[in-house]
Amino acid sequence: MENEYIVSIPPQSRKSPFRITLAGITYENPNYTITRKNSNVFTVEYVISGRGHIEANGKCHTAEAGDTYILNYGMNLHYYADRQEPWQKIWFNAQGALLSEGARLYLPEGQIVFPKTDTKSYMEKILGICENKELSGDEINRLTAPLYIELLSQIAERQNGEEKESDEAVILKSYIDMHIEEKISVKELSGLIYRSESQTIRIFKKNYQKTPYEYLLDGKIHRAKILISNTNISVKEAAYRLGFSDEHYFSGIFRKKTGFSPTEYRKRG
Repeated sequence: MENEYIVSIPPQSRKSPFRITLAGITYENPNYTITRKNSNVFTVEYVISGRGHIEANGKCHTAEAGDTYILNYGMNLHYYADRQEPWQKIWFNAQGALLSEGARLYLPEGQIVFPKTDTKSYMEKILGICENKELSGDEINRLTAPLYIELLSQIAERQNGEEKESDEAVILKSYIDMHIEEKISVKELSGLIYRSESQTIRIFKKNYQKTPYEYLLDGKIHRAKILISNTNISVKEAAYRLGFSDEHYFSGIFRKKTGFSPTEYRKRG
């Protein structure tokens, strides 16, 4: 599999207030990194899976699955995939006054990462239009500009309506993220926040829409995909490293989550 799929946009009028220059999908690649000084492009990206880190004008941010991030003109940027859980993301680069003006009207000033703002459908529609070889550059821009405004509106609505993660939930999630390859019990988690096991499960599920076990299992399978794709370790070794006592149980869970056995997934490249 290539590390990146990129669509170039046909020539277009430089007078247009909204001009997409590139669009595409970045696949899981722990070595992915971009550096721009005084950036002359406006970038919108949605993280499909994994996570990455963004250094913008000296401040550090993290974006992970379900998050949208927007990088404005003139920023000094260095952004890169997480080495352990590299992101997969869909994105576009653009130019024109509508981009920054729209962001100014809809979004909080200075915010870059917008958590849990599911804009994937908008990004897929924009990419699909960009892929249409029958459209001119100006036609692409006329069709995608309204989708950009809808995307901003979606982010604004989700930001205004989203409850802040509770401090207890953040503690639980951070602990799981740091120990993703280990066996973690609900009893162990409940001890971190001095709650009963049932309360701990409810707190986590209220904030992340899944139980701690489901979240841990998803994290293990994501880590397994990285190990299988990027190393030569055996399926048995991968299962052991990720805290599964049974290779066959691990393979069954992997197939259920991905649609492929570990061996089939490795052959896909």
